[in-house]
Amino acid sequence: MKSSKLTKTAMSTALTYLSRRQMTTFQLTKKLEQKGFTSDEIVEVLNKLEDWKYIDDRSYAVSYCKNKRDKYSRSRIKMELQKAGIDNHVIFSVLEELYFNDREYINCLDLGQKFYVIELEKWEKRYKNTSKYPFEIYIKKKIGDKLLQKGYPLDIVKNVLSDIMSRENF
Repeated sequence: MKSSKLTKTAMSTALTYLSRRQMTTFQLTKKLEQKGFTSDEIVEVLNKLEDWKYIDDRSYAVSYCKNKRDKYSRSRIKMELQKAGIDNHVIFSVLEELYFNDREYINCLDLGQKFYVIELEKWEKRYKNTSKYPFEIYIKKKIGDKLLQKGYPLDIVKNVLSDIMSRENF
């Protein structure tokens, strides 16, 4: 491998990015392209960084999943990792390894209960006397829509809604 002045500059730019945060190969490639480096320089730099284990898409996916699994649905994590340029096989294996269906249900239930409190307050302040829909229909629609927007599967959302309604004595 040849080391030209431009390649060293590309390497120092890449290391600067990686010193700030972990990146995927795709993300780093895009950043270096935006800086105007040629594809040959980028490939050479990426090969060195992969040899040195400075970039590793699998470790990025594992780290991302561990950090976000308590906040995001499985599909949201999958979508974010795809946007980061990680291969679908890697995403699937990481999610199977780290994100269990029980975890997704628990996350959805916690979020649903938070939404219940918020929507109950809204109902009491704004809609109680003016709404043409009963409270149960209103609350199911609002919570269900928000959970689906967050990327939770319909079957889990339905189970969460029935749990919330049974806990609140509907």
